[in-house]
Formats: sequence, C-alpha cells, structure tokens
Amino acid sequence: MKKSLFLVLFTLLGHYSHAQYSADFENWHNLMSTLTIPNGWNASDSLMKYFGALTNPGATFQAQVEKEMPGNGSATAIKLTTKTHPGLPTILPAGVVPCIASNSKIDVDINTGEFTFTGGQAYTLSPTHATMWVKNNVVNGDSTSISIYLYDNSDGGDSLVAVADTLLGANITNFTQITLPFYYNPTPGFSPMVLRVVIASSGNFIIDGTGAFANLNDGTSIVVDDINVVAPAGVTSLLTNGNHIDVYPTIATDFLHVDFKEAFTEPMVYSIIDMNGSIVLTSLLSEKKNNIDISSLSKGSYIYRLNKDSKPIQSGKFIKE
Repeated sequence: MKKSLFLVLFTLLGHYSHAQYSADFENWHNLMSTLTIPNGWNASDSLMKYFGALTNPGATFQAQVEKEMPGNGSATAIKLTTKTHPGLPTILPAGVVPCIASNSKIDVDINTGEFTFTGGQAYTLSPTHATMWVKNNVVNGDSTSISIYLYDNSDGGDSLVAVADTLLGANITNFTQITLPFYYNPTPGFSPMVLRVVIASSGNFIIDGTGAFANLNDGTSIVVDDINVVAPAGVTSLLTNGNHIDVYPTIATDFLHVDFKEAFTEPMVYSIIDMNGSIVLTSLLSEKKNNIDISSLSKGSYIYRLNKDSKPIQSGKFIKE
C-alpha cells in the first residue's frame, strides 16, 4: 500500500518537484597532507589518521576516501573502501575498519569506537524521496549502506523526523540509479531542520566486546554520485508508518514486541537507532511474534526500523525507561 501511495502521489506531484539538496562530489580539497575529501564532507579515515598520529606515530594509515574518475557522467564521484589498519593503542586493535563519510561532523568515542554525528545541511522541507547513482563491490557477505536522515534539533538534541536508507549487499558493476523513499516518524510535533547523509563502506558492522569492528571484509567499497533529495512544493508528509506490523509498547523497559499480522517466508532485519543516528541493536526477525531484548539500552528515545530485502518496510519511535 505504501508503494502504491508513493507512486500515485509522485505521479500527480512530480512535475512540481525539484531537488532542494544535491551532492555531485565535483569539488574536493586536501586534508592532513595525504587525504582528500569532497567540500562540505567529513570522513572517518581522518579520525583514524589523527588518533594514529597520537597513539601509533610509526604506523601508516591508509586513505579510505578516494575520487572515482569518471563519475556518473561527470568528472568525479566519491568512493569509500573498507581497509585493514594498524591499531590505535588503548582505543582500537589492528584490523579491518569501515569508512564512513557524511555531510555532518563525525566524532568517535575513544572508549568504544562508536561513531557519532553532529549537524548537517540546514533543510526545512519535507521530501518524498532521494535518488543517487551507485556502484558497489562487496566481499564475502559484507554490505554497504546509504542513509539520509531528517532531524529536528530545535531543542538542542536530534529528534528523527524521517529516514531514507538502504543496505546494498550485491555487486553493482556499473553506475545504477537507485531511489529511496522517505519514511516519516508518526510522532507529531517534529519539523525538519537538518538533513544528514551518511555513507558507509561496510553497512553491517558491529562493535564487539574488545572495541574492534566485526563482520567486515577488506576491500568492500561503494561509489556514490549525484545525490538528489526531492520535495514537492506544498507537501508536508506523504509517507507514514503502515499498520500491517504491530510494534509495542511505545514506552518499554525490557522488551519491544514485534508482531506480524501476516506470515512471511524470509527473515526481516530490525535495527534500533539512537537520537544521534547510531545503530545500537540489529538482528533478524523470523517469527510471527518476536520479542526484542532492549534491557541493555540506556534510558531515552529510540527509533526502530524494519527492512526486508534491503528495503525499508516500517519505522517508528519508542521510549526506553
């Protein structure tokens, strides 16, 4: 139903639509002598090199952001690659490390290795979808990801308004255009103020008990060009959560329940995201009724997201007490 609604509304309003945010990755600058980055963007390889210079000055840290030449009908696109790095003593053991690029500021928690994001592009419209051109090289079951978030930061924190995202687990040899619909938080009172794009060369990584990254493969990469976020004039929200999946309670202590009204044959991926946009829990759902253990989460507001076949199905907000 969501897909049909989106297609009908896009057909009716498409000729009024235009991209109010775009990234073509044509203009770059040098960073820390051996790194390059598109203007207006930041990437995690600069954090690795910075902390590497402080904690492991004799080691060599590779650039993980590169220019892809040519881009999609243009001079350059952005390429991110997962690579093996030397360790950061007391912070991160040597091993395979993902690359994350964003139009926001990226920081890292030196105790856990968790990435956090601040700011982004000022944006007050309500887009229906985003398009982009991608190429993909995944190694041994790894994946890459693209996520676009809309936040309301009027109270000083980031409250998620909408998200458009995907996991790409298959090789895409030639530039291919993909379209990601935005799914809106049904909680009233939030308005878009900031648009944040996050691209990751490995989309399914977790932090294990030692603070190292797990489930990664050296050489997994993604190339992205011509990101366009499209908002029809006068439309405030086209996509909201459907009711075919029950996720409850909205205020939870130990478990979040996910009940499917219809049986399905393939597992669905759930993710729980904090208000910084970081994925704090993720796993597979394979039963008609599921209980997600959230007892380890800190108190606060979170977003759940359900994906099937790398496509977003439903998202919403709950409070952990």
